[in-house]
Amino acid sequence: MVSLMSFAENLSGIVIFYTRLETSLGAISRLKTFQEDVKPEDQDGEDLVPPKHWPSLGSVQIRDLSATYEYVHIPLYGHC
Repeated sequence: MVSLMSFAENLSGIVIFYTRLETSLGAISRLKTFQEDVKPEDQDGEDLVPPKHWPSLGSVQIRDLSATYEYVHIPLYGHC
C-alpha cells in the first residue's frame, strides 16, 4: 500500500515537472520566434530630436462622445 502511494506521488511529481518543462519550452519557442520575426523599430534617420519648444501650440477636441456599460451575468458551471 505504501509503495503504491509512493508510486502515485512520484508519478504526480513527474507529470507536474513535465508540464512545467513543456510550458517553459513553449515560452522559449515563442520568444525565439518573436526575436526572429519582429524587426527593430529604430531605423537609420529616425533619431531626430524635436525642437526644445515643440509643440508650441496644440489642443484636443472631443465631439459626440458617448459611452455605455452593460452588466451581463454569465453563470459558472451551468448554475445561476
